[in-house]
Amino acid sequence: MKKKREFSYWWAVLIGLFFPILQDLIYYLRFGILNPYAGLQDYVLFFLAGALGGLILIALLRRSRTNAAKWSVLLAFLLATPLATLGMLGGGLFGFFGIVLLPAAIWAIITGIGYGIGRLVSRARAGA
Repeated sequence: MKKKREFSYWWAVLIGLFFPILQDLIYYLRFGILNPYAGLQDYVLFFLAGALGGLILIALLRRSRTNAAKWSVLLAFLLATPLATLGMLGGGLFGFFGIVLLPAAIWAIITGIGYGIGRLVSRARAGA
């Protein structure tokens, strides 16, 4: 029997590293310079928010039984990412909770819906 490969939770670190870079890229595209007002705390919070989103993605991918369900989860996560990024940027008005928990809630809800759709598709294909 072939061993099932699962996604490691360490991938969340890589996903988390993407979001401070994305924050700088968005600022640079808007204003033509790197953000002179962003401190280390800002980058850490964006990393934590992205890593938490990555943990949500990986947890739901690991729970998905079929490839169709995994693709559904991944697509939902990708569709939620622009909204979560806006939540990170706007959530800064609420400090830690806004930057970290608001995008996590967005990812959890939308990716959870994708997970549910993936389960329905998997059951329909299995004829259950």
